[in-house]
Amino acid sequence: MWLSLNKDKLWIVTHHKCASTWQNRYLREFSELNNLRMKFHYHSHARFIGWQDLVLHVNAHHPSVHADARSGIHIIRNPLDIVVSAYYSHLNTHPVDTWPRLKKQRELIKSKSAEEGIKLTAEFLALRDFDRNTPGPLYALRHWDYADSRFKTLRMEDVVDQPNAQLGAALLSRFPGAVLPDENQFTFQGITGRKMGDVDTNSHYRDGRPGQWRQELPKALADELRTTFAPLLQAYYPQDV
Repeated sequence: MWLSLNKDKLWIVTHHKCASTWQNRYLREFSELNNLRMKFHYHSHARFIGWQDLVLHVNAHHPSVHADARSGIHIIRNPLDIVVSAYYSHLNTHPVDTWPRLKKQRELIKSKSAEEGIKLTAEFLALRDFDRNTPGPLYALRHWDYADSRFKTLRMEDVVDQPNAQLGAALLSRFPGAVLPDENQFTFQGITGRKMGDVDTNSHYRDGRPGQWRQELPKALADELRTTFAPLLQAYYPQDV
């Protein structure tokens, strides 16, 4: 049974490897600037209890979205780039202490070539339960109801490139007159001290550039993903259909 005391809260829903860490930083800054209450939630089936004004729900799955979610923002990413980002993150930087399945996955892909590791990563991300009560992002994006009028869909690529014009504008539609964060603190260079494209394989923010799938994905896998996600790509990433 869902229990949610503030039915007017704004839901920001997203998925693994869609800049959820970045979103958490930006939304917490926004909340502090405007004296709002925010909750970060990771798993898709646990309860949300409280009087929060904003909820950031990572690893969201549309059938599990609260019935009382009256307005929300859905942040997506090109699924082909998700695979590339996840491969390097799972290989090197993502914490594994509280995620036993990822620990096993890391051991597996470290024993394989990059090409095979990327293929295994795509399979892992497509699982219904790649963590407890948590769908992989490829599964969740494939099964999302994009016609759900409660949610405004934003592309992660646009959000991180223009934080205030994209995510900030969406927040202002729910909180008119709110103060937006200094977006210079949330650029790739502002967070990492590096320019986009300056690769650091030991950083959670490895590269920053969209479209890396063109150089990184094996052709057969790229073609398979482009077929599987043709409706999503046509709607949001037509250049990659």
